Amino acid sequence: MDGMGYLPDETLSEDLTNEIMLIQLNSRDCFDFDYQPQEDDNLNVYTPENGNRKHLSFIFKNGEWTADWHLPFKYEMKKINYGKVSFEDKTEKE
Repeated sequence: MDGMGYLPDETLSEDLTNEIMLIQLNSRDCFDFDYQPQEDDNLNVYTPENGNRKHLSFIFKNGEWTADWHLPFKYEMKKINYGKVSFEDKTEKE
């Protein structure tokens, strides 16, 4: 439902946790589109189930991603892209 704020979780599955995501986000370019994080950017990762609002939330601060979230209704949010989370090593394809 629009207009509701949901607090982020720390774990969505055994393989999808804040800890795992932070290692990936802060060690390489994880995005499959042209994107350079800006200060206070907010990345949300949702479960694939529609209607289930479980998600992880990350804020880009001081040059790195941290597990954090913006207060609902305090910040103007704009979706710039969406996709699927995968942990494949892009260098293996080259």
